[in-house]
Amino acid sequence: MDRKNDSRWFNEMLRIEPAQPFAQRKPDDERDLSFSNALTETRIDNYFAYGGEKYPCRSVFFHDENVSYLIATERLEKALLPDGETYDSEEARAIDEQIFCFVPEAMIGQPEEAIEQYISEAL
Repeated sequence: MDRKNDSRWFNEMLRIEPAQPFAQRKPDDERDLSFSNALTETRIDNYFAYGGEKYPCRSVFFHDENVSYLIATERLEKALLPDGETYDSEEARAIDEQIFCFVPEAMIGQPEEAIEQYISEAL
């Protein structure tokens, strides 16, 4: 089996799991905070699994640099770096090294252009 072309192996390696179908989500589920406006926000289909929790992540294309970066929520950053400086584990370090930037929970479902602008202004 060619592991590089097997998405199941790739997802397992990154610990990225597909999200529940949108219709099956519970209204009080914390992940639904980023889906309050279905007309302007993007559905998140990928999650990092860490410490028994799932954290949304997504790839965002940056037009000025002509490249896509993986972003995740600040909630994941806090789980990976509980004291703000030291990784919780080697697994935490491996996850963090894959992520370009962390954004607020409400931002992860926004259109790419809004996220690109938010990150560009923050950096």
